[in-house]
Order: sequence, then C-alpha cells, then structure tokens
Amino acid sequence: MKELVIDHQQLRAIHAFKNLTDEALEWLASKGYFRQLEVDDYLFKTGEEAVNMFGLISGKIQVLADIDGKGVERPVFVITAGDINGILPYSRLKNSTATAVMTKPGLVFFLHKEHFRDLSYEHPAVTQVLVEIMLDRVRTASRAQNQQTKLAALGKLSAGLAHELNNPASAIKRTSQDLYGKLAGLPVMVQKMLDNPPSAEEMQIMMTFLASKKAEHQSMSMTLMERNSLEDELVDWLEEVDVENPYEAAESFLEMGIRAEELDEIRDQLPEEKLKGMLDWLDHMMSSKRLVKDIQEASGRIADLVGTIKSYSHMDRSKAMQSVEVEEGLKSTLGILSHKFKKKQIEVDIHLADNLPPINAFPGELNQVWTNIIDNAIDAMEPGGKLLVETKQVREFVQISIVDNGPGIPEEIATRIFEPFFTTKKQGSGTGMGLDIVKRIVDNHNGDIQVHSEPGRTEFLACFPAINA
Repeated sequence: MKELVIDHQQLRAIHAFKNLTDEALEWLASKGYFRQLEVDDYLFKTGEEAVNMFGLISGKIQVLADIDGKGVERPVFVITAGDINGILPYSRLKNSTATAVMTKPGLVFFLHKEHFRDLSYEHPAVTQVLVEIMLDRVRTASRAQNQQTKLAALGKLSAGLAHELNNPASAIKRTSQDLYGKLAGLPVMVQKMLDNPPSAEEMQIMMTFLASKKAEHQSMSMTLMERNSLEDELVDWLEEVDVENPYEAAESFLEMGIRAEELDEIRDQLPEEKLKGMLDWLDHMMSSKRLVKDIQEASGRIADLVGTIKSYSHMDRSKAMQSVEVEEGLKSTLGILSHKFKKKQIEVDIHLADNLPPINAFPGELNQVWTNIIDNAIDAMEPGGKLLVETKQVREFVQISIVDNGPGIPEEIATRIFEPFFTTKKQGSGTGMGLDIVKRIVDNHNGDIQVHSEPGRTEFLACFPAINA
C-alpha cells in the first residue's frame, strides 16, 4: 500500500467534506495521507488499536464482526464511496471491534487521531461535522442494539409461548380424536340397545343413578395406589359382564366416583340380558362428557395464555402514555416466563399491595423492564431458587421490589451494570443492553431504579410517581 500525493479537492468526494473551505481541505490533506487499496486489503482488524479516521473516496469496504460471540465474523454493513469511518474526534474507542476489508479497489484518505486536537482549534467547523457523524453512528448502533435486544426477548417469549401452548394444543387434538371415535360408534351402540330395548322403568333406574353421581361427584383425593386398586376392581367387574372396552369404561366410571360395589346395586335392579347394553350406554355418556370437559379445560388454558400475551404486549391499547396498574404488567410478565420457572423449579413469591395507585406509563415499555430484570434473575439462580416480587406505596411513589437468592453481583461491578454494553454473562449470552434499556425506560417515566446485592440476595428496586398520590 503506497502513499499517494493527491489534489486536496479530491476530498470533496467525501460527503461530509463537500462544502468545506479550500483552507480546511488543504489542512486535512497536509496532515493526512492517501492510499490506493486493492481487493482483500485490510483497513483494520478486530482487536487492533483504533488510530485512524478514514474517508472512502472510491471503492467499497465490507465490515465484519462477531455479533453473536461465537468466534465467527460475519458481514454487518458496507462502507461505500463518500462515507467516513474509523475513529472520530471525542470517541472513547480504544480498539477496533470489527474488521474492515476492501471488496472493490479504491482510494482512501486517512487522518491519524493525533491531529484531532489541532483540528478542533484550527477548523472547529470540520470537528463539528465529524462529531455529528459520530453521534449519528451512536444513535444508529443504539437503535440496532435495542432492536436486537427486543428480538432476543421476543425469541425467548415465543419459545416459552410455544412450549406452553404445545401441551393444551396436543391434548385438544388427542381428545377430539377420541371423542370423534366415541361419536362414530354411537349408531352401533344405539342399535344394540334397540335389539333388546330397556323399559321406561329400567331407563329411569339408570338416569336416576347417573343424576345421583353428578350431584355427588367431586375430585376424589386418593393416592395413586388407591386409585389403581379401585380401577382394577372396576375392570374385573366390567370384564365379568362382558362390557366393551372395560379399561376405558373403568377410567370413566372412577372419574365420576362410581365404584364396583355400586355397580352391584345396578345389577340387582336390571335384567341380566339388558345389563351389558345399559352399562355400555352409561360408559358412552360419561366418557363423552369427560372428553368434552378435557377439551374445554385445554382450550381454556390456550385462551388464558392468549389473554396473558395480549395483556403483556398491550397490543389492543393506545401507544400513548396512560394510567397503568403495575400489578397487571407484573402478573402477565410472570405468566409469560412461567415455563422458565418450571424448568429451573424456581419458587415465585408474590406480595402485591392492596389499593396501589396507578402510574403514568407506556405499558409495553414497562413490561420490558420487568422482563429484563426477572429474566436476569432466573439466569442467575440455581435450580430450586426463589424469586420475590413485592409492591407497595411509599409516600407519593409506587415501589416495585424484585429479589432473587442468586449468588449476587460483585461490589466492584455493581455500579456498572446499567452501563451500555456491560454484561456479566458469558460471551455470546448477553449483549449488555438489557439493563441499559431498563435504566432508560425508568428514567423516561421519571422514575428511579437501584440495585442492592450481596451473596444470596439481589434486589432491584424501582420507584415511579403515583397518580393522585
């Protein structure tokens, strides 16, 4: 790479320098240098000291970075002719966090950072232009990181929702198939009953018995051994009278609280030749009802989950700041993360104050706060940990406390956890943006958030001005 002597007017090809004075361009050209770079030439590499600002007069540059912490650099953006990159005045960047390589030959202008101080004195207008570029870069990076954090959170929530929905959805599919089989067999069962139809008195005996079991039935508290013993007795009894599907019938009968000795009473009141058909009918009625009940419970669970998601995302509400009950968001967030609590067997203790006043807030943003804090707490705790969520009113403020019994945050880094890009997680496990976002959201709501930590107890304490306190 050979340094070239180029007319300073060439610098006008750089967008930021287009309207500079000739004097400013001459100063830049005299302090910097030009190089003609070829394909695969590097401008900087990850980890190298950041020492140069550069402007691309012609050609194209690909920037690569290890964005997921897996040790593989991937393309992140392209620098085209007219762009400025590298280190800029007042930047605190020490080492490059990415790699830049030429993908199309071109002319590049370099200015070493040692000239930035003189530049600010002699040509402050140029420095102002460069600082504006840096601020735009920071805003763009912040938006990108914010979006990445939201997408990561969405991925976690989607995985949890899929996990929670899978069980009731599978239950509905399986149970509806069983119910369809029952209904498909109904004509055959009716035909068998019509071959030897029961009298009105005999039918009344069965209807009275069924009605009595509906009235008496309640969830029976019994051990698995007791249940298995009663079910075995029912199977033996039903096989003796040649009932179809005795195992399924025994399960349905036991669910309704029917025991073998009660079936003996029915047998004493019905003719032997009609008993089997009547018991088949009874089994059909109760098992069909049980299957419908199972479908209702599973679909109700899905409806509850959808309601929780709707409440969490506030997708049916205005995007303007509004009066918000903080307990509503806390409950929906805990519901969304319930699969993670189950996975790590974490006990959740909730103490929500009565008559807590509302606060002015953006509900969706507030839920981001709870999600980031609670998700971090889950990650920090060992299986079997304990999470405490507590709310109360303190003077004119609503106070929310989230406490975990994890290992705690070392004192030397506790003051830095709200800094952008600072993370205590392993490489690739966190962006360091979660708590920075939390701090910015709380500040946006005129609130305050603090952390108090020691081994075995970490508390995040957030306070927001109450409405009509």
